[in-house]
Amino acid sequence: MKLNYIKCICFLLGSLLPNITQSHVLSWYGILRGDSIISYKSPVNGIVEYLNCTPGSDENDTNVFKIASIDSVFKKDILELKLYKARDEYKKYKDAHENASNAYNEGLIAKNELRDISNKIKDAVINLKEIESEISSLNYINELSNPYVQGRFVCQDVFVSQGSYITSGDLIMNIEMVNKYRIEIKFDPVTTNLKKKAIRYRSLVNGSTGRAKLISTKNITNNSGMEGLKSAILELENNGKLSPELLDTAFEITLND
Repeated sequence: MKLNYIKCICFLLGSLLPNITQSHVLSWYGILRGDSIISYKSPVNGIVEYLNCTPGSDENDTNVFKIASIDSVFKKDILELKLYKARDEYKKYKDAHENASNAYNEGLIAKNELRDISNKIKDAVINLKEIESEISSLNYINELSNPYVQGRFVCQDVFVSQGSYITSGDLIMNIEMVNKYRIEIKFDPVTTNLKKKAIRYRSLVNGSTGRAKLISTKNITNNSGMEGLKSAILELENNGKLSPELLDTAFEITLND
């Protein structure tokens, strides 16, 4: 009787052993996203001179809009005149200081006269630097008013129309960069170690497959009932079959031991 019991146990272990040694596969599902979303707001009051962004359009290396500000045009003209005057004034005091230094060395003027001219040069330099700083700030605002986006992106939302008047801080558009593709999944760090897994993806739309790598993880701290779980960002290897048309579609993520 005891021998038959031992044989039965051995038989059961033998039947289960192949299943135990097989690779265990875990699956998750996530939505395809680009590598970042950029929101543009108007830096000035002005008119939308042009828009180069239609919701859903696939763009690459281009300016997306331009805001024309009358105030900026007038301010630039005034600053350029001030800059010309400040440079002329600095040159005048610089020449005067050189002549005064020679005169002082020859004993023709007192030291306080030389000091007065030196102070005027310092004031001229400060004035010149302040004007140059204002011009740099204005140029930066003008760049923000006509931004150039480097790389591939998709226009997601456009909140203004060409020719409309907008004020500083108004939201203009959202774009999604698609130089890389990413998916977020939620997992239990107690039972799953993503760092030691072979990660693969599969599109549920066109069936494209490939490898993925772990970019970052973070704790889930909201009140969604997912306490203890973590969020993981995965970057997908683009094998030529990933495209902006697949954004917002479902993908399967599999982890193999």
